Amino acid sequence: MTLDEKIKNIEAIFCSEFLEHMNNEKLESVLSKMESITTNKIVITVPNPISLHFKLDHSHILKYSIYSFLIILNKRTKFQYKMYPLGFAEQHLKKWQFRFLNIFASRIAIFSPTILYIGSFQGKFNDES
Repeated sequence: MTLDEKIKNIEAIFCSEFLEHMNNEKLESVLSKMESITTNKIVITVPNPISLHFKLDHSHILKYSIYSFLIILNKRTKFQYKMYPLGFAEQHLKKWQFRFLNIFASRIAIFSPTILYIGSFQGKFNDES
């Protein structure tokens, strides 16, 4: 049995902090592969490219804004994606500055250091790879 046969018809994929490490040319093929094997949900997190975390990590090579990434995702027809802000990690919320900023960062995507995209399957699943 091939790997493609083993991973066919997975109900959900969680892809966290991975896609920003590939170049834009490879993004389409990775998204296509994820969508070809998933039957229900795709959950993706990426850092906000205007955040300090994104800028300081030179392995972040994908070029996007939080809105352009949503457009890229929704040009696809198999899944419909929505964007959500995540706010700051719990470890940062011990400092009052982050607790204050989190009021906005957990509600407004442009202020959030990490962005969550959830794709829901639309239509009929095709068993072909």
